[in-house]
Amino acid sequence: MRKSLVSCALAVTAAVGAAGCGGSSSGGAPAAKANPQADPKATVTAFIAALKSGDIGSVCNYVQMPSGVSGSCPDLLGQALAGRGAFSGNAAVGNDAVSGNEALVVTTGSFSAFGTAVKNSDPNAGLPSGGTSFAAAYSAAQADPKSPDVCLLKVGSDWFVSPSTG
Repeated sequence: MRKSLVSCALAVTAAVGAAGCGGSSSGGAPAAKANPQADPKATVTAFIAALKSGDIGSVCNYVQMPSGVSGSCPDLLGQALAGRGAFSGNAAVGNDAVSGNEALVVTTGSFSAFGTAVKNSDPNAGLPSGGTSFAAAYSAAQADPKSPDVCLLKVGSDWFVSPSTG
């Protein structure tokens, strides 16, 4: 069974914490701005930073809304935030697994998003291993709001967090 967008928002944002992105230049010509969505781990790092900022519009820059969902990302995430703590604690980006245009990125740390607590110290938690296929690991991450794994989809050359719908 696939969960509702609100539950998915819990899972997506539960899998994030105190990470940031950015860079610096040591002078001379300005450095070219890196694409924060060029790879799955960079996307999750940027998504985490957006969540920590509390700016729903920025968060939505990293979310690919499923087709058939009525309402905009800012409206739907705003509804998910209503009456819940948005984010507390801290997390980091662990390892990832990529299969075609889908990816899983593990987060580590102890944090809470939308009132759902997540604690994970294994940078490989939930990734395919042994007899577990990528498809099974991806489905499991989508179905578990306490999963430390973030599901992503590649659209064109950019990666996006992929919430599921119920």
